[in-house]
Amino acid sequence: MTKKKLQVVRPRAVSPLPALAAAAAVAVLLLLLTAAGRPSFLGRYEAITISSVASLPSGYSSESARRAPPAVAVARVPSDCDIFRGEWVPDDGGGAAPYYTNESCPLIQEHQNCMKYGRPDLGFLRWRWRPERCELPRFDAAAFLELVRGKSMAFVGDSLARNHMQSLMCLLSKVEYPKDVSKTRDPGFRTMHYESHNFTIAVFWSPYLVTANQSSDPAAGGLWDLYLDEPDAAWAAAVAGFDYAVVSAANWFTRPSMFHERGRLVGCHYCLVPGVPDLTLRYSLRAAFRTALRALAGGAGGAGVFNGTAIVRTLSPTSHFEGGEWNKGGDCRRTRPSTANETRMSGLDLDFHTAQVEEFRRAEAAAAMASGRSAARLLLMDTTAAMVARADGHPSRYGHWAHEKVTLYNDCVHWCLPGPIDVWNEMLLQMLLLHHRSGEFSILGFLPVPMTPLNNLCNFRVKKQYYNPRCLIPAVSLLLLVVILTVSNTYFPFPTTKSRTLSYSSFSSSPGGQKAADEACNIFRGEWVPDPDAPYYTNDTCSVIHEHYDCMKYGKPDLGFVQWRWRPDSCDLPRLDPARFLSSMRGKTLAFIGDSLARNHMNSLICLLTRVAEPTTSWPSSEHTVYHYGGGYNFTVLSFWAPFLVRNELVDADGPAHAVLRTVSPSQYEGGEWNKDGNCVRTRPYRRGEKTLQGVELDFHTLQVEEFEAAKRAVTASGGSGGAVRMMLMDTTEAMIVRADAHPSRSMMKFHEVIKLPSIAHYGLRYVLPAAAVAACVLVLAAVSLPGRVPLPPLLAPEVTKNTADGVGGDRSGCDIFKGEWVPDMSGEPPPYTGESCPVIHGHYDCMRYGRPDLGYVRWRWRPDGGCEMRRFDAARFLAAMRGRSVAFVGDSLARNQMHSLVCLLSRAERPAPWTNGSYAYRFERHGLTVAAFWSPFLVRAVETDPDGPTGSGAGLWSLHLDEPDAGWAAHVGAFDHVVVSAGSWFYRPSMFYDRRGRLVGCNTCLSPNVTDLTLRYSLRMAFRSALRAAATGGARRRGGRAARRTVIVRTISPSHYENGTWNGHGDCVRTRPARRGEWELNAMEKDMHRIQVEEFAAAARKRGKGAARMMLMDATEAMAQRPDAHPSKYRLWQPDKFKVSRDCVHWCLPGAMDACNDMLFHMLIG
Repeated sequence: MTKKKLQVVRPRAVSPLPALAAAAAVAVLLLLLTAAGRPSFLGRYEAITISSVASLPSGYSSESARRAPPAVAVARVPSDCDIFRGEWVPDDGGGAAPYYTNESCPLIQEHQNCMKYGRPDLGFLRWRWRPERCELPRFDAAAFLELVRGKSMAFVGDSLARNHMQSLMCLLSKVEYPKDVSKTRDPGFRTMHYESHNFTIAVFWSPYLVTANQSSDPAAGGLWDLYLDEPDAAWAAAVAGFDYAVVSAANWFTRPSMFHERGRLVGCHYCLVPGVPDLTLRYSLRAAFRTALRALAGGAGGAGVFNGTAIVRTLSPTSHFEGGEWNKGGDCRRTRPSTANETRMSGLDLDFHTAQVEEFRRAEAAAAMASGRSAARLLLMDTTAAMVARADGHPSRYGHWAHEKVTLYNDCVHWCLPGPIDVWNEMLLQMLLLHHRSGEFSILGFLPVPMTPLNNLCNFRVKKQYYNPRCLIPAVSLLLLVVILTVSNTYFPFPTTKSRTLSYSSFSSSPGGQKAADEACNIFRGEWVPDPDAPYYTNDTCSVIHEHYDCMKYGKPDLGFVQWRWRPDSCDLPRLDPARFLSSMRGKTLAFIGDSLARNHMNSLICLLTRVAEPTTSWPSSEHTVYHYGGGYNFTVLSFWAPFLVRNELVDADGPAHAVLRTVSPSQYEGGEWNKDGNCVRTRPYRRGEKTLQGVELDFHTLQVEEFEAAKRAVTASGGSGGAVRMMLMDTTEAMIVRADAHPSRSMMKFHEVIKLPSIAHYGLRYVLPAAAVAACVLVLAAVSLPGRVPLPPLLAPEVTKNTADGVGGDRSGCDIFKGEWVPDMSGEPPPYTGESCPVIHGHYDCMRYGRPDLGYVRWRWRPDGGCEMRRFDAARFLAAMRGRSVAFVGDSLARNQMHSLVCLLSRAERPAPWTNGSYAYRFERHGLTVAAFWSPFLVRAVETDPDGPTGSGAGLWSLHLDEPDAGWAAHVGAFDHVVVSAGSWFYRPSMFYDRRGRLVGCNTCLSPNVTDLTLRYSLRMAFRSALRAAATGGARRRGGRAARRTVIVRTISPSHYENGTWNGHGDCVRTRPARRGEWELNAMEKDMHRIQVEEFAAAARKRGKGAARMMLMDATEAMAQRPDAHPSKYRLWQPDKFKVSRDCVHWCLPGAMDACNDMLFHMLIG
């Protein structure tokens, strides 16, 4: 049976149910109420729609459909920007290039592995392609793989096609390595598969694109027979099942060849055969491309023909040999790109390029005229202009060891990996983004109606097993006709949208397309199958997991329960896509109403969404919880505690238009009842048929389905299927009855540890997060938009007697996060980023890249005193809270060190883009956050007057104007919301001190007999005083009082850790673990500097006037003083012409201890 896919289709309009009919229905149903009721579901809803009609792209397989793509932010070029016209400019993005090395990517062809074979200059890697009218974003591997999830891509051509594919595989290796699934050992025909994304990539060796046979001595150059009207069967038939085909060829057409068309010899190129006209290679290239493109674009959408997107890549230049031809000593020794005026396309390159573009335009026009007869698309990747200028990017002789006896010539055709060829894939990604036609595919999920035997209702008695299931009818009926609940008289205004609806159909991957409605996939009938890619989240990545469901935290020994997914019988259920979920819920409200399983369901949803964003506001309470996603989402999630569902206050007959019933979630107690030592200790799901629904739960399920159908008929009779209430059944019972392995059992926080409730030994009703409860959020989404105002529940929290077991989330008001110690990080998690995953780590801090042998320095975390814990940095939450804001770091290179740490931490949630404003700056476009660093080592205006200085140490002699804030940052501070000020190390340098009138008032180590040495204590104090005054008030008058909304944060000094010498006298820092408390003391000057900074901060805070910025102190000195092990030492980028420091014991390795400063920043700004 063909697997079918779920598809959201265009909805039909629904007319509102008349208020009178609704009121009458409510009145009738109220008469059915009994004194007791089983927990069910009651709430107000409004129908929704998905923002765009979606269809699954061709080739979207069942394997890919079940995997939810992680949230990725991808930068796009404007649609009017021609990315193929531009110039190469130095890549000064803080060490961003290269994307990979021969160490990190094992897929590099040996002949293109220039690093391995000793190419001495690596400057060719430090250039990027900049189009004329825009910036070309760096390649985003995660975004690319998500874009091609479930798809396939073929590279057709000569060895440059393979070169192109290997570049792409190396770029993607930052996210996933492929598996070789080739069916042949021929290196010209390789197929690789990215299993977690179900993406297939293949190369087909076809240097002429058409049928070609070698007919004479290959050693002499060979003579080829080219059948110019016959596409090469090696690729023409094979690519029929591919979504993309990247076609390229050129270099082989220079070889002697005979041309055949319609079975006849029509000419040749350099064949030297009498009587055969020499039509030149230009003829053969044009004819071959025409045939190849006709084969790709001439399909009719049926089986066995190509129905995807054909991408024609223009030639890679043949003209980069200098000093001779390719087989006559020619070479390519350049070390930088040519400028636009130095090299232009000419000669054979120009002729080839012209022929390829013209044949592409011809095929494009033919495809347009063919109209609906062809399902293929044609795109042109015109890379030639960019590559003509890169004669420096070829392997030359560095494709093998110098001592090897090989017959290879200097290679000025292929491209080093990494190298300029990587820009082809930057362009490819932008082309796919621009021309990608698939719409949004939104996964939908329903609201819960949990039924649990913990509630003694409906005359259900645990001891006697006696119950009256018919008492459920009133509650279920009230639910299905959507009676509105009143829970509070307090309201807050969140905008809502008009009613919309949705419907479903199945979608087949076969050419037949959409099936009839009666063949729709039943997502509620199926089985659990292993899922090696789970889980979606952990208790570290999601902060809202209720303690009762946090089985990982509380020691559940087996984690196999998260490695299963629900697979319906006749289709595959895709994973929930949080980005699309939030997009489709923009401006809406979703309510979960019921008992604790409703809250269980809601917590699962919130955790799933944390991969994109965390709620910007929350109002937790004992009975009601509200989470609001601000910024661009304006989406609210509410949970109402209503275990019986029936309320005694009914209002507003003009109710919502969407009602959903989720069927009973069975309990799984074995060996006793819930209050008599019953437990649930299984470690894997039941097999189908191994456990069946019976007893009270079978009756519950039967009643729910019966009442649902009855209510649906009543609605249809009163208003037709298009009436005001749209009925949907979420029948999850079959899926959940077999998951006895997924409950918390004893692996949860015990009630008596936190709140005054009885202890329950084994909680066999709720589901572990993440685990089976996730399936409920994946199945179907009922988005709700409440009319008018949204009720805000009263904030009634349970009485807290002490903090949670580990202190996290307790009252932080008494916790000093700046006093504590470093303890081993036992989480087992990898570092938050590496030089591979973060593109902005400066070479001076990239200790991993530059060979630091011990990595233990990243295995420590800062733990404040007093039993409190400081939360790990949460990138998604930080970005959500800082949406539309800006952060500036002002100071010396340590300020930039902290800024790079912050950008790297945030890059886990969104990749930054460089932003130019006269500083080191990065922009997180999706969240509107700007992070910048302003170089100002003295904070005030400073001029170096003598580079050698009075001491001859190379520290120079500086003139410091201590009353004048450095305009390099002070002129920009008015545009920033948060300003982090730090400085210290540069004040040791010899300097002269001037006041506001330009008078010399003293110096530090100036060695001038007539000038008073006031020491650096004076200059540091005065500089901080001037800087804090400027930061607190800057921009207040010019920007309408923006200073009042600004936060100025003073970070205290970060000590250096030189041992056995000074910074310029052979000192080093070679420790491999943090110092214990008290083991490393600040020296006298460092203590004075720290004291001065704290005193000046306190004085500025006291003098803060009306309209001035808020002041905060980040006293990081104690924490950093304990980390002599975390400096780069010698493991950094060397620039001896700029720096004379032999060992760096001032800055901090990234990742490393500096990340703790941003943990502190997170705590201070976000909490």
